[in-house]
Amino acid sequence: MDINSAHGWSNAPNMIQDGSTKREGAFIRRSNDLVQAEAIVAEARARAPVDPGHLAKALHALATVERDAGHQIEVVRAAQEALLLDNGLDSLQILDLRLLLAQALSELSLDGEALHEAQAAFDAARLSHSYVPATRALSVLGALYGRIGEQEQAYEMLMQALSRARELHDAAATRTVRNNLVGFLSAVPVRPNDVNSPSHATKAQLHLHASALWLSLDDEPDSFRRLTMGVTAAYGLVLAGDLKEGLSRLQACTDQAEAHGFEATLMKGLGGLAHAHLLQQEPDQARLLLLRCLEAAQRLGNGPALISAHEGLSATYGALGDTLQADLHAQAAEHQKELRDRQLDRDRAEVEHERATLRSAMSHIDQDWAAGV
Repeated sequence: MDINSAHGWSNAPNMIQDGSTKREGAFIRRSNDLVQAEAIVAEARARAPVDPGHLAKALHALATVERDAGHQIEVVRAAQEALLLDNGLDSLQILDLRLLLAQALSELSLDGEALHEAQAAFDAARLSHSYVPATRALSVLGALYGRIGEQEQAYEMLMQALSRARELHDAAATRTVRNNLVGFLSAVPVRPNDVNSPSHATKAQLHLHASALWLSLDDEPDSFRRLTMGVTAAYGLVLAGDLKEGLSRLQACTDQAEAHGFEATLMKGLGGLAHAHLLQQEPDQARLLLLRCLEAAQRLGNGPALISAHEGLSATYGALGDTLQADLHAQAAEHQKELRDRQLDRDRAEVEHERATLRSAMSHIDQDWAAGV
C-alpha cells in the first residue's frame, strides 16, 4: 500500500487495485470464488481416501475464502475438518489453520475455544523453535485475552510480540502484531463522551502504531488483510484524535471493502465511520451507517458488533432527541452484554487452568528465542 506521503489515501492510486469495481460485480466475484473453492473441495473429497492431503489443502483454501466473505461459521467448519486431516498438512499450514480458526471463533464470541486454538498454535511454534509463527500466535493470544477483559496480560503479550517481530526483522509479522495491538488499544465504546474513551497516553500509542501500520500496508500482498488492517489503522487514527485524516482513510477503506465483497471488514468500517461522525456531532450520518452495521452484524452473527451497533444507535437517537429509540437500543445492547458476560465467565473459567502453563512459557520465551535467533 503505497501511501507516498502523509497526505492520505487519494495520493496512493496503486494501493488497492481495481478501485472502480462496482458492488454487484464484487459480490458476484466473491460468489464465484466460493463456488470454485467448494468445487475443489468436492473434487478432493472423491480423492480423500487416497489423498487426504489434497482435501486438507482444499479445505484450508475454502476456509480462507469464507473468511474473506465474513462467513465465520463456515470458516470454523472447514478449518476443523482440515485439522482432522493433519497428516496431509505441514506444520506451518496447521498453525495457519489454527489461527484462522481462532479468529473465526472469536468473531462468533467463542473466545474460550478461540484461546485454546491460539494457545495450541503458540505452543507448537515455540517448541519447534519456529520464531515468526510463534510471534504471530502470541499476538493473536494477546488480542484474544483483551477480548475477555484480561487487559494487562493482553498488553504484555502484544508488546512482547511486537518486540520480537522487530528483532526478527520480519515485516509481515510486525504488521500482524501492530494490527492486533491497534485493535486492542481501540477497544473503547462508540459513545463519544464516554469516560472510558482513550486516555492521552493511549491516544499517543494509538497514533504511533496506527500510523506505522498504515505506512506498512503497501507490502501486504493479500487484499483482504490489507483492507482489514487499513480499517484498523484508520479507525485508530480517528480515536487518536486525527479525525480528518482518519475519517478520509476509513471511508476509502470501507468503500473498497464493499467493492471487494469483504462483508466483515465492511461492517467494521461502517461502525468506525459512524463513531467518527458521532465525534464530529453528525448524528444523522451516524444513524444511517449504524443501521447498516447492525443489519450486517445480525446477518453475520457477530456479537461484539451487535453490542457496538446498538450502543451507537442509542447514543445517536439520543442526540437526535428520539428517546424511545434510544431506550430500545440501549436495552438491546444490555441484553447482548448479558449474553456476552455469561460467555465471558465460562471462557475465563475455561482458560484459568491454562494460565500457569502460559505464564511459564512467557517467562522462558525470551531465552528460547534468543538461543535460536
